[in-house]
Amino acid sequence: MRKKAMNIISIDFGMKGAYALFIGSKIKEVFFIPTKKIQIEPKKKKIVGTYKNGKPKYKIVNNAKYKTEIDWLSFKKHLIKIIKENNIDVVVIERQQGIAGNSARSSTTISKNYGMIFGFLNTLTNTQDLFQTKDYIKNIIEVSPMKWKKDLGILGIKDKKERKNASIKLAKELGYIAKRDDDAEAFLIGYWYIKEQKDDYDEN
Repeated sequence: MRKKAMNIISIDFGMKGAYALFIGSKIKEVFFIPTKKIQIEPKKKKIVGTYKNGKPKYKIVNNAKYKTEIDWLSFKKHLIKIIKENNIDVVVIERQQGIAGNSARSSTTISKNYGMIFGFLNTLTNTQDLFQTKDYIKNIIEVSPMKWKKDLGILGIKDKKERKNASIKLAKELGYIAKRDDDAEAFLIGYWYIKEQKDDYDEN
């Protein structure tokens, strides 16, 4: 007997990543991972004179510096919301791995962020929380980018721009109009998993 079609969240994780929601194994919506800017250095100014009232006159010599981070609070809240509302069976997430040319700091940040999201997802499975009375997620699947891209025929493109365009083009051929390669790949990861399971699940 074939199983009922799954409800899935597929995640192309990263600072510019996205996550897709499939209901009954059909795409419903794709969201971008929220980010926020954090000030890491205040603007610097020096006194260049005084006003008539005696107050110092300042000149900005360096603008404030900011960095972009994942907005974890917003991201987690939204994941919990759609997981609870849609009875998610599986979360499929692209496994993060080092990329040649990345700095040590960048690689460390990628590993740290991936550990945080994977750990968070595990807290939403009954196997990880003895006090939880419901399986919010029945299973978490990791897949390497090489695996799903090879299976869908878009592995091995060397040019970065062409790689992005290939993901966008394939997503469009499969029924999803992407805004950029990030949401295209979130969709494609979910599509890949459904394709892998097609012999066991109904299409409706």
